[in-house]
Amino acid sequence: MGAMVYFVCRRPEHLAAARGGEGRLVIRHGTTAYCDCRDTDDRHEWIATGGVPLEQILERHAREVPLPA
Repeated sequence: MGAMVYFVCRRPEHLAAARGGEGRLVIRHGTTAYCDCRDTDDRHEWIATGGVPLEQILERHAREVPLPA
């Protein structure tokens, strides 16, 4: 199992620029957080996940936001 993610960014502007599961990990209050945005501006809106494997986050984001062809 990979990294555990404790927060995901749900800021509308970041979701609009999402990359379909190719975002990046950031550190938030000493824990791992994930934002799927292409050009992160550090103005996130975090929601707690309770601790989810990174693979699960990536799979969900890949289903929600298809990458452009």
